[in-house]
Amino acid sequence: AGGRLRERLGDGWVVLAPRPAGDAVVIGERTAYGDERAWLVRPDGYLADSAPLSSADSLQPPFVDAAGRGPARP
Repeated sequence: AGGRLRERLGDGWVVLAPRPAGDAVVIGERTAYGDERAWLVRPDGYLADSAPLSSADSLQPPFVDAAGRGPARP
C-alpha cells in the first residue's frame, strides 16, 4: 500500500519476482523489468543479479562477513 520498496523490505538481500517463484517477494506483473525474471537486490537497493522465474531459487546473495557486510574478502 505505497511507500518506497527499500522501506518496505528492510536492509537485507531480497529476491523480487512479478509472481510467486520460490521464496521471492512478489511485487506484481507489468514492471519496467518484465514479467519473466526474478531479481536479487542488494541491501543498498541496487540490482545484484537476475534469473528466469523458473530459476528464482538459484539467486543467492554472495557470502557476507560477520558484520553483515558483503561480499566477504578471502
